[in-house]
Formats: sequence, C-alpha cells, structure tokens
Amino acid sequence: MAALSGSMSKLHRKVALVIGNQSYSKRPLANSVNDANDLADALHTIGFEVTLGVDCTHKK
Repeated sequence: MAALSGSMSKLHRKVALVIGNQSYSKRPLANSVNDANDLADALHTIGFEVTLGVDCTHKK
C-alpha cells in the first residue's frame, strides 16, 4: 500500500503556469508583472510548483 500511496501523490502534483506580460508595443500594461509575481507567490505558498513567465513572446 505504501508504494501505491507514493505513486498516487506523484500523480496529483499541483502545478501552475503564471504569465505576466505587460510590454506590449501599442498599449503596455502597468501592473501585469507585479500581479503575476503576487499570484505565483500565493500559489507557491499553498503548495503549487510554479513556473513564472514574464513578458513572454510567442516563441517562449
């Protein structure tokens, strides 16, 4: 049962992708990066593995 329990916990990882883009050429946004950082911190606090992207391009 311990082996099953260990493998089940790996199947239920909490992951989040947070993207904060603000450097748009026509209408830049003021607080997107700050908001993304705050959200990433909050998610990390409650146990999420967080990947944070800031001013990502379509190639990223």
